[in-house]
Amino acid sequence: MTRVGIGIKLLAAMAVTFLLTWILTCLQPDIFCIDFISASTLRIAAIALIGVGIAIKLSSSRVPSTAFKKKELITTGIFSCIRHPMYSSWILFIAPGIALLFRSWLMLAASLIGYFSFKRLIKEEDEYLTRTFGQTYLDYRSRVGEIFPIIRSRRKPLSGKQDK
Repeated sequence: MTRVGIGIKLLAAMAVTFLLTWILTCLQPDIFCIDFISASTLRIAAIALIGVGIAIKLSSSRVPSTAFKKKELITTGIFSCIRHPMYSSWILFIAPGIALLFRSWLMLAASLIGYFSFKRLIKEEDEYLTRTFGQTYLDYRSRVGEIFPIIRSRRKPLSGKQDK
């Protein structure tokens, strides 16, 4: 496993999708352009999504390089909510933001391709992390979502007995 994990493969799949869907959108704007929402509203939404994505990416990109060299598992900061925040930033925020910036609903396919590529490719990275960190990684993996945070209820489950 390299320091960048599956990142290059994931971004390559998304870049090809962006290029193809952008060409189709340019050739058939009447079909693929989002025209039922104003361009300025789409631009604001796009900038917000891209901004959040860049913030997530930047907050998570420096630590893994150092940890990889030291063979440390990162479970703090944004990594306490999302196991793969860099991939999450592209799939959930930056790619949809770019699609909205170009006013193309078809370009949203890049997020879908990114997600399915992620699901296919991440197995290699998870196997490496399991080999390297063993049960520690498996425990972390059970607590923290891949690209979506796991929402857990803070309420205690009801038992069959009533409190008196």
